[in-house]
Amino acid sequence: SNNLPTRKIAFKWIERNQYSLYGSRRYDVDPVGIYFSPDTRDLFPYTYINSYRGMMLLLMNNHVDFQIVTPRILHAFKGKLLILDNIKCVDNREIQSFRSLLRRGTKFLVTGNSLSYDDNRVLRLGDYLKTLFHVDDTSNDLKKGQVLYMTGDPGMTYYTLADSVMDGYFNGNQNDGNKLKKYYGLFGEKLSAFCDTAPGVRVHAPLRVISFVSNTKSKTYINLMDVRQLSTVSKGPDNPDRITISYKKSLGGPWVRVTPFLGDTYIMEAESKGCDYSFQLPS
Repeated sequence: SNNLPTRKIAFKWIERNQYSLYGSRRYDVDPVGIYFSPDTRDLFPYTYINSYRGMMLLLMNNHVDFQIVTPRILHAFKGKLLILDNIKCVDNREIQSFRSLLRRGTKFLVTGNSLSYDDNRVLRLGDYLKTLFHVDDTSNDLKKGQVLYMTGDPGMTYYTLADSVMDGYFNGNQNDGNKLKKYYGLFGEKLSAFCDTAPGVRVHAPLRVISFVSNTKSKTYINLMDVRQLSTVSKGPDNPDRITISYKKSLGGPWVRVTPFLGDTYIMEAESKGCDYSFQLPS
């Protein structure tokens, strides 16, 4: 904020909570990888960028933590699942890295026309996707072993949908929100059926809430952000939905420290449900 009194309040709040915010090194909790293809960006920029943004948005709306994987760090990726969303152009070194990950047990979500061209935009002969991943039929959504193939371009489809209805949702049009929920919900169901994308912590929250989970050696942190507050069109009524968070008992006990933005920290007790603890927060 450029308002000086508000800035003073914000900085005092940061000072009170600086250890929770910055005090120890954080580790992602088994994030899903989204592969970023520089060659596809350079050779198919107008379609690829929106596909890439849409896939990130799909994972964010499903509260699935992810990391961006580039060619430079591809060989070191240690997550369970790597997403290749319509990455049309890859070179031979990238192909070899994909094969190495397959041999190590990494699962792949592959969409659209991935791997159709080399890094010079020369069309690969034959069905290279089938050759690499040993998929017999790519005519429909297919799960075979380590590979889930989805036809079309789910990232681009969702980005286009969100671009057309997100303002309406933020202004209180629940029908627009339902259109988004239907699409990202179906995508999330397919993804979770194929690979456990939330091994320790599960977040159920309204569309406008984004979550990020991280660990230190002794604690688990769940960060929540209401993106509605960043929107200039947010004039609709508040959504009464609550945020429900559940976590494995192996991650900690029932006592949860909650720190609202610019508010005071308080302690609440999570409810025991089988192997998990669960608690709710206002949205």
